Amino acid sequence: MADTPWLTIIGIGEDGVDGLSASAKAALAQAELVTGATRHLALLPDLKSAVEPWPVPFGDGVTRLLAHRGKRVAMLVSGDPFWFGAGTSITRHLDPGEWVAHPAHSTFGLAASRLGWPIEKTSCLGLHAAPFARLRRHIVPGRRAIVLVRDGAAVAGLARYLSDLGFGPSRLHILEALAAPRERVRDIAAADLDDDDIVHPVAIGIVFAGAGPGCASHIRPSGHLVRS
Repeated sequence: MADTPWLTIIGIGEDGVDGLSASAKAALAQAELVTGATRHLALLPDLKSAVEPWPVPFGDGVTRLLAHRGKRVAMLVSGDPFWFGAGTSITRHLDPGEWVAHPAHSTFGLAASRLGWPIEKTSCLGLHAAPFARLRRHIVPGRRAIVLVRDGAAVAGLARYLSDLGFGPSRLHILEALAAPRERVRDIAAADLDDDDIVHPVAIGIVFAGAGPGCASHIRPSGHLVRS
């Protein structure tokens, strides 16, 4: 176990430094090296430390990060690092005590707060690199889900997936750049989506509707799921 953490994992939102805790700001100020996606680094003011953009694909940056072991390193990641975030992708390579984390608001929490949905009753999935088929078991008319996807093009792909399954009437709440000045929220049926200007980062709130093949579920007014 390390005596003191050399790595600080800092969750950051589209509101940039304004959304960081005092401890996260202090870690940035004390860091010898700051790394993160180019999009995240652009949210910060000029830094006194060295800056190293994280490469794509993500896995290519792990070896590079570990080579800085012993320095004071701050790593920027999206929102809550351990809720469909980058946290576990990094800490699985570290010993206890090598790292500390300062999470920001998760995208799921921000999306639920915009939509007024009880997050404990909403399916939450990260589909950045996963097939849309992973959503299938959650598709029940009347149920809700919040889904994180790779980019704007993936939103159109998800809409097509739902339509092809027979769930084109599902309502999509498209939430772009949550907490940023450029935040935008739109509401449209999956079957009607034809926008090509959806920008990253994006989340989708879905209210499932339709009667696709194999859909034999419905929800009683009491909220209990039953099979017909």
